[in-house]
Amino acid sequence: MQQNKVSIDEDSYELAFSYDVIEDGETKNYPLEKDSKNSLFYQLCDSQGVWTPNTHNLKVSGAFIITNPIGLYGENGIAPKESSIGLAIRWCSGTSKKRGVKFIGDINKSTNRQEIQFCVVFNKAELRGSVTFYFELFINSNELGTQNEQHLANTKGTLIGEDQICILDIDAKEQNFPIELFDDPDSPLWKLYVSENDPRFTPWGLDAVKIQLNKAHKDYKYINQDVKTKFSPVLLREILASAVSLYINKLQEIAKKYEQECQGLQDFLNDDTDWAPGCVAEVVKGFQSEPMNIDFTSPIETSISVHKYFDLKLGNL
Repeated sequence: MQQNKVSIDEDSYELAFSYDVIEDGETKNYPLEKDSKNSLFYQLCDSQGVWTPNTHNLKVSGAFIITNPIGLYGENGIAPKESSIGLAIRWCSGTSKKRGVKFIGDINKSTNRQEIQFCVVFNKAELRGSVTFYFELFINSNELGTQNEQHLANTKGTLIGEDQICILDIDAKEQNFPIELFDDPDSPLWKLYVSENDPRFTPWGLDAVKIQLNKAHKDYKYINQDVKTKFSPVLLREILASAVSLYINKLQEIAKKYEQECQGLQDFLNDDTDWAPGCVAEVVKGFQSEPMNIDFTSPIETSISVHKYFDLKLGNL
C-alpha cells in the first residue's frame, strides 16, 4: 500500500436507526429494521409495531472507519499538514423542507486506522418524505501551510469531499410505488406492469402494479445509485413520474371496465362501499392527499402533479 493512500471504509457508510420510548419512567431505546427490497430507498420497520415518524423520535447512528488518515495531510494530500480536517454528516429532505449538518469529529494525523462514531437525533414529526444522508470532509482550521502546500485548500469551512450514504424513505409503505428489478438484455430500460383485476378487491403490491427496472440494459448504470459516477437522479425521477402517470391513466380504463356507469377514476374512487382493506383503490385514493397531492382531473394535470411530487420527494438525490 502506498504511504499516502487513504480510504473511508464503505461498509461503515451503513447507518443504524432506532427510537426512544419512556417505560416506567425510564427511557428505553429500540432498533428499527431497514427494508431495501427495491434497492433504491431504505424504509424502516418496527418489529414492536410502535414506531411512526409522527409519534416517536428517530436516532440515526453509525461509525466511519478511515485507514491511514495521515495521508490526507501534507503536500501529497488534500490539506496542509498543520491544518485540521473535519468530518460531518449532512441531511436534506425536500418534503420536510429541512436540511442540516452535524460535526462528528476531526480526522487525526496518524497511520493508524481511525473510527469516528456519531448519532443524530430527530424529534417526532420533524421528518417526512425522503431524507438523503451524506458525509462531508471540510477544512476545520485556518493554516496557510508551507510553500509546498500553497495549492491545497486552507480556509476554514471549505468543503473538500463528500459522498452520499443513503436515502431514507420514512413515509408509510402504502404510499410507495412497488419497484422490481429484472434482467433481460432484449427488453427496454423500464416497463410497467398493471393487473387488470378489480382495484377495489385487489391488494396493493407487486401483484397489482410494479415498475420494472432492467438491470441488463446498457443504460441501467444511470439509474443505479451504486454507480455513483454515472447515476442520473433526473433520469430516475423521470422514469418514476412517467410510470405513475401512466398507471393512473390506465386505472381510468380499468375503472370503466368494472363500473361502466362511472364518469372516470374520480367517480369510481368516490364510492368506497365494501372495498377490501388495503386494496389498490384505497391506496390510489390516498394519492390525492398529503404528501402526494396527485390531481386526477385530466392526464395532463396528473402528469404535472406527479412530476411535482417526485421532484420534491427525490430532489436531493
